[in-house]
Amino acid sequence: MKVVLFFTYGVSLKDWARTGLLQREITPYTILMRRENVSFIFLTYGDEEDRRYARELSGIEIIPVFERLPRPKSKFLQFVLSMMIPWIYRASLRDATIYKTNQIWGGWLAALSSLLWKKPLLVRCGYEPNKNNMHAGISGVRQRLTYVLSSFAYRHAAHTIGTTSEIIQYITDRFYVDKETTSVIPNWVDSSTFKPPDHSTRKITDKVLFVGRLSKEKNLSLLIQALSNKKIGLTIVGSGPERNRIEMMAVEHAVPIEFLPQISNTLMPQYYQKYAVYILCSEFEGSPKTLLEAMSCGCAVIGTDSPGITSVIEHDRTGLIVPNSPSDLFNAIEYLLCKPTERQRLGLAAREFIVERHSLDDAVKAEWSVYQKLVP
Repeated sequence: MKVVLFFTYGVSLKDWARTGLLQREITPYTILMRRENVSFIFLTYGDEEDRRYARELSGIEIIPVFERLPRPKSKFLQFVLSMMIPWIYRASLRDATIYKTNQIWGGWLAALSSLLWKKPLLVRCGYEPNKNNMHAGISGVRQRLTYVLSSFAYRHAAHTIGTTSEIIQYITDRFYVDKETTSVIPNWVDSSTFKPPDHSTRKITDKVLFVGRLSKEKNLSLLIQALSNKKIGLTIVGSGPERNRIEMMAVEHAVPIEFLPQISNTLMPQYYQKYAVYILCSEFEGSPKTLLEAMSCGCAVIGTDSPGITSVIEHDRTGLIVPNSPSDLFNAIEYLLCKPTERQRLGLAAREFIVERHSLDDAVKAEWSVYQKLVP
């Protein structure tokens, strides 16, 4: 069996490596190669530089589309040119058994390839862009284009995987997808790596931790306001367009803040293990991997009452859910920083939840089961 993984539109292996996610993203595929003798082709939006990562891919074949195609500067021309991909790389695509999308964004190319070369299409949806646009209040041409392209992929998929039941429910309702052709495969965490620290590790209790992209929907202004003039620091691991605004807000509100650059996912457990409290106050999420990783490491976690977060945290059992309010968020932070026994209780339950519901082994088995359904 040979599976072609269509990368998220615009994303390359270089991007995965730059953001520290390369090893994490390839892990389930290397396990399937070893266990089930599946071979994989990664169709990426990189150029010849993606070849530099061949050794780390353990035999996965790479097709960087801009190795052979020119990369136009215009995004519109890039989109138009991308429509040639199924034909230009037809030799490799026709030889495959299944086409799979890494995310729905870019899935239209996998769907077009499926129509041309008569291969079953497996759509994976870690987040649903139309659902996120709705929460963000985005409308107009951008939203309509997103809907049309997503619909094309969903309606030509033989099977659709969502990381949460909420995402699958949205897809079946919004795009009239038959629920019998869908599965929920939660985002996984390697709990053997992301694990609680030993008892000698001293927790940081004068700062809280956030990990993720610094974008508007992460709602970090709420966290800055919650910590305003409270002498509790904030450590941020990540980068993004909101960096400067967050930094200025921290100065204005007298919040001690530390920015750490992108860190390889393999090194992240040591950061989660050091901090007593992890915060995620996004306006909406899909299935937040950083929250799952923090919970796997036994962190006491706090999340806002937002889509995607409430599907992970069970209030007062695996973490705390608070309203979208600076005072409520601060009260929860202060409570946990001052209550080590409560942190331990929530952290143990969070760890147990991840091991039971978000294991790497279960995710790999579930994906293999879907492959078998598509190719009896």
